[in-house]
Amino acid sequence: MRILEDLDDFVDLKGAMKRWTVSRSACSGEDLLDLYERTVIQLSELEFEAAHALNVPGLAGAMRTHSDVNRRLASAYASLARTVLRS
Repeated sequence: MRILEDLDDFVDLKGAMKRWTVSRSACSGEDLLDLYERTVIQLSELEFEAAHALNVPGLAGAMRTHSDVNRRLASAYASLARTVLRS
């Protein structure tokens, strides 16, 4: 699929997944939650920038809103998970 090939040129997804897999074996639950939150933020930024690059009216704004929702949900999930881990 051509779009996936373009995405691989834009960001090293396979390398990122390998690093994430290797790093998670040495991480605590808190570290994994931090990594999860950072990953969501980075993917949200990638999503917004890709939409912005397409130059379709309204798409960048919709993707910014979508990214913000994803970040808030990830933060809420991580906060809940931290609470559960601490109890």
